Amino acid sequence: MRFGGHQTFHLRDSWLHKGIDLLKNEGDIFANTEKAMQSLGVGSNMVSSIKFWLEAVGFVDPNATKGLKLTSLALMLSKYDPYFERMGTAWLIHYKLASNEEYASTWFWFFNKFGVSEFSLESAQQLLTRYISSAGRKVNSNTLGRDLNTFIRTYLFSDEDKSETPENSYASPLAILHLLEKHDSGFRLLKPAVDSIPIPVFGVILIEFWRTIGEPAEFRFEELQSKDCSPGKVLNLDQEANLEILNRLVEKYPKWFSYKKSGGFFTVKVRSAETQALLKDYYGDSHA
Repeated sequence: MRFGGHQTFHLRDSWLHKGIDLLKNEGDIFANTEKAMQSLGVGSNMVSSIKFWLEAVGFVDPNATKGLKLTSLALMLSKYDPYFERMGTAWLIHYKLASNEEYASTWFWFFNKFGVSEFSLESAQQLLTRYISSAGRKVNSNTLGRDLNTFIRTYLFSDEDKSETPENSYASPLAILHLLEKHDSGFRLLKPAVDSIPIPVFGVILIEFWRTIGEPAEFRFEELQSKDCSPGKVLNLDQEANLEILNRLVEKYPKWFSYKKSGGFFTVKVRSAETQALLKDYYGDSHA
């Protein structure tokens, strides 16, 4: 578990593509904080935060022996959607973030363990503290409070987001998902519209989930709702929405995915783990 690596800075629109560009052009610049500060034009805390977000969304391999190395997902997204403006890109980033228990523990906990749709920061912190305690860990309450505040700002637009220039924007690329809204004295988790999730992107997410459960020959449909890192949990889809988008996926890519009813069970089969082909189908040959 990890808390606070973001230095209280939520993910911002320009940070991911700036970080990727630097790693492409200058190698692991984050190993030299002073140099990274000069190249990015930010302070040391923001350098640490940008590095954290690259790790948390799975854009770098933190275990690479020769420093930070961009993942294939980062390289592909930076090719087809370099400024991370498309809805499908936002869903992919959200999924990678909310399924990363090691680097983004609060995000993982909220979407996989919390199970509450209306909450205050106080009630969320109480349940997060209880969850951490059950895992035999203890984290400073101030750290958890800051983590939850940063979590909220990752998904909400605010007055700060109305910057005149994109370079100075405080907006998070995940705010367009509209997964959270302010509600009375607290917040509400929202169900996304099925049409907001591109079919090939859902296919990539389904494959990512399938890998987390050991790549079985087939698995029960219920696991798309109940398992950690499942589309039902991380995308906040109810069973009806999950089934609808799965139907669309199987219809569009019958060679990749299938499902059947047998012996009273509804099972799903992933026939190919080739996520790059699905991403190319979504983004097309154009870089637009």
